[in-house]
Amino acid sequence: MMCSYEKSRDAGVSPVVGVMLMLVVTIIIAAVVSAFAGGMTAGEKKAPTANVEIHLRNDGSGNSYFLMKVLSVSEGISTKDIKITTYWINSTGGRGGATILSSGNNTGYTTYPSAKFKTANAPNGVSGPGVSGSTDFGNYSWVSGTMMENWPPNYGAPVVSTTAMGVGAKPYQYWPLWTDYVGAGGTEVDSFTAMFGVGWNTLRPGDTLTVKVTHIPSGKVIVNQQAIVEG
Repeated sequence: MMCSYEKSRDAGVSPVVGVMLMLVVTIIIAAVVSAFAGGMTAGEKKAPTANVEIHLRNDGSGNSYFLMKVLSVSEGISTKDIKITTYWINSTGGRGGATILSSGNNTGYTTYPSAKFKTANAPNGVSGPGVSGSTDFGNYSWVSGTMMENWPPNYGAPVVSTTAMGVGAKPYQYWPLWTDYVGAGGTEVDSFTAMFGVGWNTLRPGDTLTVKVTHIPSGKVIVNQQAIVEG
């Protein structure tokens, strides 16, 4: 004959075993989920970080310029691995911009005058470690101190005489006829059109330029910054 003490002891064992089994199952599931998540994370390309300074001056003359200086990066970044996207809006509501790739398949220019531009090489690296002279975009890396700069040609300066350009330029008048940047069908385009698209010369001091830099291997935006157009 079993005593009441033995019955109560056996009755208490079953719930304890059940709780322990639940804990074991929970731990196993947590370990599987953690391992799966870890594997996904390991497969992702880590994006570097970057801090930059941006200036766009447009005073209507050839003294206008674009300047981007790398203040710091978490690691060296090849410009072949980044995409620069620009977007601007002027005081009259006009909008524009472009996408810059080292491959030359840039977009965002619409047409001017008849061919869709596919240009490369801007912004040029002009100073900093690893930059020698003026170096094409895609052929240098971002490190702390790298500086990129470009100027618009055929802009706001008096001309002698040509059929296309006329005589006596005025400030903010612009002729994208001479350049080192060759577009589709041999059409030429200057570095400012390559970087900011058609109509960039409508920008005035106080207007806003937005610059985004995407790290292509990771797909992450590493710079998203606004700059006020300077005069």
